[in-house]
Amino acid sequence: MAIWDLRRGDADDDRLSPGGRGLRSIILSTLFEFNLLQGAIAFLLLILLPALLIGLVPSVARTYGAVLKGAMTRLLDEPYRGLAVLAICAAVAYWWGVSLAKYTLRNIWQLHYTLVFPVFVLVRETVKLIGEGRMRERSSVADLHHLRRIGTLIAGALFAGGSLLLALVLLKTYGIVSVSLTTAPPRDIMRAAIIDGVIVLAFSTVASSLFWAWRELSAISPIINWAPGSVRTPRENIRVAHISDPHIVGGPNEFRMEPGTRGPRGNDRWSAVLDRLAILDAEKPFDWILLTGDVTDAGTRTEWVEFLDRTARYPQFSGRLLMLPGNHDVNIADRTDAAKLELPLSVGMALRKLRFLVAADSLQGTRVHVVDHVSGKLGPKLDSFLRSDGRDGQVRSLASVGSIRGAMNVTRIWHDLFPLVVPPANGQPGVILLNSCSDSHMALNNAIGVIDPQQLRAVTQLLAEFGDATWLIALHHQVVEYPTPGATLKERVGLTLINAPDLIASMGKHARRILIMHGHRHRDWIGHCGDFGLCSAPSAVLGNYDGNYAKGVFHVHDFHISENGGLRISETERITVN
Repeated sequence: MAIWDLRRGDADDDRLSPGGRGLRSIILSTLFEFNLLQGAIAFLLLILLPALLIGLVPSVARTYGAVLKGAMTRLLDEPYRGLAVLAICAAVAYWWGVSLAKYTLRNIWQLHYTLVFPVFVLVRETVKLIGEGRMRERSSVADLHHLRRIGTLIAGALFAGGSLLLALVLLKTYGIVSVSLTTAPPRDIMRAAIIDGVIVLAFSTVASSLFWAWRELSAISPIINWAPGSVRTPRENIRVAHISDPHIVGGPNEFRMEPGTRGPRGNDRWSAVLDRLAILDAEKPFDWILLTGDVTDAGTRTEWVEFLDRTARYPQFSGRLLMLPGNHDVNIADRTDAAKLELPLSVGMALRKLRFLVAADSLQGTRVHVVDHVSGKLGPKLDSFLRSDGRDGQVRSLASVGSIRGAMNVTRIWHDLFPLVVPPANGQPGVILLNSCSDSHMALNNAIGVIDPQQLRAVTQLLAEFGDATWLIALHHQVVEYPTPGATLKERVGLTLINAPDLIASMGKHARRILIMHGHRHRDWIGHCGDFGLCSAPSAVLGNYDGNYAKGVFHVHDFHISENGGLRISETERITVN
């Protein structure tokens, strides 16, 4: 008898497994293995540099004011030279002022979503969890919703109050420390930028935390579980297979990060999912097969090849299979090392985005459109977009050479890519595929999500442009907390979509015509948030989140367009796969 069966895996397969080692062990090992040099560089680029640029705004304004004052003085003594300086000042204000304002706001946005809002979510969910722990067993869903609203109010007040106190202390101690950029020594400029940057960030945090609390309270309605009901003369019936989180691995004996050696190895269960889909499709064809992220376990080349090869065996799904990226597809720097840190514009992250681009082009390139973010209207189809303006060459360059320049090019393509859209036609709903993955730089915080403002604007514009059309909106991260108490802080914070209320607000006027579909937390749940329908899919390979990883699960939904033009769930079937 062999001493150990290597096909069963070993401790290395559990290095990043919350189900195997536990999150506490992963965090402790990360602290000891963390690369301090890379951490310092990442802190400089992601946090300190944006804060310094924000802090320079008062000094820029002071320097500009001094130059303008000098020009006004010269205007009396030397009219022509004074007018020339004024003209230059006006040009600088016009050409550079707008850019500086946009750049400052972008840096504030980056700092808030990198540093501030995750902390706000931690405070908010901690307060809510404490309150839920005190709930009576017979408390209703309405009681839970009321309690969570109180938790949001308390968190907003605590966060805004703490930020205001910090801002006032700094103002009393230092004041606004603006200096002249033309005469002050670099040391004084740096000091002024740091102090002013923290003051600006603190005041903006006061405003934004109150805004976030208000947005959540106003945008998120009571959340209730879906229950089957009678359907009266539906205008249309739409059949959708909702699959999520297959976490494809690269070989027959590889394990997935989440369960480690406690879960299934290889991809046979994914093939079983495809077999069941083929049988169900033959009985009653699907309109769409939606795959809502975490297609792969770590975004590696071999995982994507496995996915494409196995999916290619089912040509009958061609044109109906739509997918979007999950955090495991783009944010896992190293599946064996939670402490590995990727710097901004790393080639590794760009390559993972490239692999999704290539797979999406292969599977849905002729079906989905990108959005023209200047006009807000539908742009070309994905395959045409990737082959215009030299983008195909940029993709090939990164794939073959792996340069920093190639990483920058593919990052720009990625930023302009989403949302991907199938427009509504012939009474059928349209489909909007969102990217909800934030740019994470290490595996430990890879699962936090955010939808950038450009996508939010595009969603708002598309819904307005297509009038009374109905929509399936798909993303990876969950949009609301499920109406059951007791979810752990790890789930609520580590797996959150931090600006979910912003997404809900962008769609609010059109809520009854929208169904939202997502995966991510491997939770099997269907419900409503106000007029929104919500479908949360478990993992098609790992199943519903209960730690057993016994069977894969996916859903087949039948939707209908009601008499008043709303999109609703008619019935759903839960499919289990061994």
